[in-house]
Amino acid sequence: MKNYFYVFTFLAVVLFASACQKGEDKETDRKKAEASINIKDLEKHVVKFASDEFQGREPSTIGEKLSTEYLEKTFKEMGFEGAFEKGSFFQKVPIVTMQYTPDKKVKLRTKKGRVILENTKDYIATTPRITEKISIKNAPVVGFGIGQ
Repeated sequence: MKNYFYVFTFLAVVLFASACQKGEDKETDRKKAEASINIKDLEKHVVKFASDEFQGREPSTIGEKLSTEYLEKTFKEMGFEGAFEKGSFFQKVPIVTMQYTPDKKVKLRTKKGRVILENTKDYIATTPRITEKISIKNAPVVGFGIGQ
């Protein structure tokens, strides 16, 4: 439901802006823009953009590619021109995708014997550090309260 609100708001702004033309006064532009928005067109775009066709629109996925292609096509049909490099509708920004797949269990050797920790039950390990790959083997664990 939250996504519908954002999509609805975004498309309302787009439809409103699409009616504005150069050379006319702001009041005329505003009235034309308001008159151009109708529930039928708005609903068509909201339903389409929120559909499973776009696979959630998550960055760096095929869903993002499909959704940006849809937006570009729709903007062009409305008569918009891209504002970025070479007439693009999209600004290039660096993006990093992080994927974390920890071991299900971690085995520790202590003075009192072996301890097996289960992921998400006994520990959660993450890193915001962006690197190609991190591998930690045979590292000493320093902590308080382990095994007590």
